[in-house]
Amino acid sequence: MANRLRRIAVVTPSFISNRLETLFEIGVGYREQFDEAGGDEFQLVPDLNNDAGWFKAVHEIPSKHLGFLQERFELCRNDL
Repeated sequence: MANRLRRIAVVTPSFISNRLETLFEIGVGYREQFDEAGGDEFQLVPDLNNDAGWFKAVHEIPSKHLGFLQERFELCRNDL
């Protein structure tokens, strides 16, 4: 692997959570390919799903934009 990448940190920002297929395909499959190509160090960076700030944002962003649905739901419930 002369003049090639020997160390890599892989980030999967489009995945909100660590799914089994993500962990296997990237963490195992791609690691094997990297190792076979002569790579030395492969690091799969954990997703943000365990970060309290990320979890709070994932809840607050849609809540802020979809708050009107809660009001409509309450009105519908009162009509029952």
